[in-house]
Amino acid sequence: MKPREIGWIRAGFAALALVGLTVAATSSTAVVDFAGASPSEQQRTTPLSRPTTSSVHCVGPELSGLRDVPDQLQEVTVRAEAPPAEVSGITDPGSIDLAAPDGSRTTTAGRVAGVSTGQPGTVTGTGHDGSAPGLIAAQQYSSDTNDLRGLSLAGCGQPVADAWLVAGGGDAGRQERLLLANPGANEVTVDVTVLGAKGIVASQNGRGIVVPGRGRTSVLLDAVAAGEASPTVHVTVRGGTVVPALADTWLDGSVPAGAETTTAAAAPAIRQLVPVADLAQAGVLRVAVPGDTEAVVNARLVSTSGAAPLPGGGVQRIAGGSSVDIPLADVPAGTYAVEINADLPVVTAVFSAARAASEPGDFAWTPASATLGPLFGLPLPELGAGTRQLALVSSGADATVTVITRGQTVTAKDVSLPADTLVLVDLTGAQSVWVATGEGRDSGEGVHGAVLSAVGTGPTRLLAATPLLDVLLEASTTSASPLP
Repeated sequence: MKPREIGWIRAGFAALALVGLTVAATSSTAVVDFAGASPSEQQRTTPLSRPTTSSVHCVGPELSGLRDVPDQLQEVTVRAEAPPAEVSGITDPGSIDLAAPDGSRTTTAGRVAGVSTGQPGTVTGTGHDGSAPGLIAAQQYSSDTNDLRGLSLAGCGQPVADAWLVAGGGDAGRQERLLLANPGANEVTVDVTVLGAKGIVASQNGRGIVVPGRGRTSVLLDAVAAGEASPTVHVTVRGGTVVPALADTWLDGSVPAGAETTTAAAAPAIRQLVPVADLAQAGVLRVAVPGDTEAVVNARLVSTSGAAPLPGGGVQRIAGGSSVDIPLADVPAGTYAVEINADLPVVTAVFSAARAASEPGDFAWTPASATLGPLFGLPLPELGAGTRQLALVSSGADATVTVITRGQTVTAKDVSLPADTLVLVDLTGAQSVWVATGEGRDSGEGVHGAVLSAVGTGPTRLLAATPLLDVLLEASTTSASPLP
């Protein structure tokens, strides 16, 4: 793994076939006159082009804005970035707007922008011109007080109509808040279903939750599934889309035991990979089976030495419609990834703990990640004396990726990824990280990545685990024209 000059980075990025950005119309974008279109007209896809405007949405301060529940003092830092010119090939730096919950808006020239806020509500980042292609964002908070202790770094994203989120527990003092941000102009209706240890939790309280246009709604998970020991949350949206997140906090009596905010896990699939798990102490693998039929699940740990079954073999039968915790114990302390193979689609995440007996502690949730690429990344807000590691796993085949970091300078290095082996890359000094994977990987296999953040050492450290975000450099548009 040696640093390289940057100018070589794949010319193919200029033609990435990617969609999903919020795109503003430009002179090169076809305009559709729907008033004049008829059923006899055909729809066609125009060539991919770089957007001149794109947006990304953060749920904002997680622990405020819930009706009849006191807000917790919390300062969230949002960092939005577009890829370096050395990666994107775009010389125009453009600008980034950040709109805070209080209505204030800051505009920063260039590819990097940040804002801090304690006001409940969403933060939206909008990239213009050279900062529109590939815009991503993340929000972070850190607390070490008598009633809130934890480190959280959560990726921001695009709104979706369907999502699975995995976090929470039934311990006394455990509280989960489901955050639903709606960046659209019209209100939407959300249905929330919770899978638990004994199956789907019967509750009408999760149905018909209204999220106002350009607003945010918070829901206490206890109102839907009180005291559930192993909740997995399914969010479905009617009439639009939302950006969901799940905040998990734990006050064990009077002792703060941790906090984490997690975003959506990979969609149900027969193969899942959780890209990083800090198992300095025993952890937990949570597996949910969305269907009605029992699933046979086989889990194994992926370390820097390769893959190996869990102690006891790692094979378990899980009833359909249930969510079960599998202990990750009796393994050498260290950092791992976790691979899950099943005969039916499942949803997964790993819980990592940092706590000594009844002392203050923290924990992290790492959801299974989708195979990403050919480019993905993560902004890294200031962490003070903390440390960060990039965890990478290539599932099923050897791979070579390029890791690009932006700090005081932009640097790149090739990293070899042996199949089914965890590779850790130190991110000291990095303000963002970008990973170029190339193309041509088979569906269901490929490169997965996450960032593990820590402040302090030993069982008193603060933890956060964050999957990398897909980076969308180009978008397609559609147009309609009369058939001849």
